[in-house]
Amino acid sequence: MQLIKVIAQRGDDPSVEVDYDMAENLNELAQQFGEEIIFSHAKRSIVIALQGHMRSMMDKGKEEGKSAADVATAILESARNWKPSQKKAPRSTQEKARDILSRLSPAERQELLGEYSRKKAKGEQAAA
Repeated sequence: MQLIKVIAQRGDDPSVEVDYDMAENLNELAQQFGEEIIFSHAKRSIVIALQGHMRSMMDKGKEEGKSAADVATAILESARNWKPSQKKAPRSTQEKARDILSRLSPAERQELLGEYSRKKAKGEQAAA
């Protein structure tokens, strides 16, 4: 067992933090919660992960201009061999911004960055 910190927050309310004794492997989880509960939670988590995979494929298909029928076919084929994986480390805000900017056309990117630069310069002048 390992003591972990669990934090919960709702909106602007203060967060609440608890220390929780958590199992460190599957056998300990089964002892701590029971096999039925572990199975139920795993099944729900796997369904949610598959839905996320499907949504990602929908978004990608839309970005690439594919028809809904082609996207649906690709999802059906992908789902046959899909397996959940360990969650990737979250991407930084900079990584997300780079990804979004890379999808823009050069003209759109230049317009957006120019707009940002003008707003930033205006804000710095107001602060001075």
